[in-house]
Amino acid sequence: MGCLKLAYRTNDTALKVVHGKYVSDRNSCTEAYRYGFNGMEKDDEVKGSGNSIDLGERMYDPRLGRTPSPDNKAAKYPNLSPYSYAANNPIYYIDPTGNDVEVYVTATKVGTTKINLYSADEIKKDASLKDKTKIVAVYEVQVKNESGSTATFYFTRIGYRGQSDGTEKDVTFDVVNDKDEFLGQIKSRWSGTDNVLELRDKDDINDQSVEAMKADVEAVRTAIQFHLKGATDGCLLCVGKDQFESKEEGQTVVETDLKSNSSGTQTNFMKTIKDFQKADKDAGKTDAIKVKFDKLNTTPTATPPATTEPTTTTEIK
Repeated sequence: MGCLKLAYRTNDTALKVVHGKYVSDRNSCTEAYRYGFNGMEKDDEVKGSGNSIDLGERMYDPRLGRTPSPDNKAAKYPNLSPYSYAANNPIYYIDPTGNDVEVYVTATKVGTTKINLYSADEIKKDASLKDKTKIVAVYEVQVKNESGSTATFYFTRIGYRGQSDGTEKDVTFDVVNDKDEFLGQIKSRWSGTDNVLELRDKDDINDQSVEAMKADVEAVRTAIQFHLKGATDGCLLCVGKDQFESKEEGQTVVETDLKSNSSGTQTNFMKTIKDFQKADKDAGKTDAIKVKFDKLNTTPTATPPATTEPTTTTEIK
């Protein structure tokens, strides 16, 4: 690419263009600008203008999309090249200093699972409700921290709730805008300890209410949590590796961090978050939890109808 180089002449009243000339050598236009990809400073001394960018932890070659030096945390990611940038996925992740990666809940559907339409208390009153279930989609959730650790889990996002008259209500939690972000708070529920992650207002960690969607209507949602499988009022339900009803063609379920059932996987999910927090705090970084959501691109009402066949394993809310 070239640029237009302009020559100017001034008088007492205004600045006037005398002539313009196309310059094919980009260096004459860009060498004065010190910053490149990701807003980081260029290092032009060895490889020429714009061919090497200082990320802080590593240098970056924008011609290759690679770093000439290995990642100092490469041992944690044996499945990735130590010379890759942002886990080879700059659409999902950012790595502004060569060391950090952000986290969020994706809209990547990887399969389906079965959820209960009624809560444990409702089932205690009427045992027949235990067999009222629904097949819903399962989505990938990436967990990463500033210190460079990573993990992959899977949760439901589409939800239905059985009503007293036998009908079901769409209670799906979704964001108003793609990439909406909230704070996360670790909470203890149902006689457990630090066993759920709850969404909080992005500006107030003490506010349980968040501006979001309920099905296809904007609504204030309260106490939306990541927890184990059971019934849901909009909460995201954790899926174990043996709890998929089906797998999406072309998608890979990474089982490294999964246990066989929802209970064990939720426990590991919460332990992972706490371990990541500690690692960040020990490194002098923030230990805040931020939860970012892709907006769903699917229509919740398009899921299969409820079924009354018995489930082999039921984990209660």
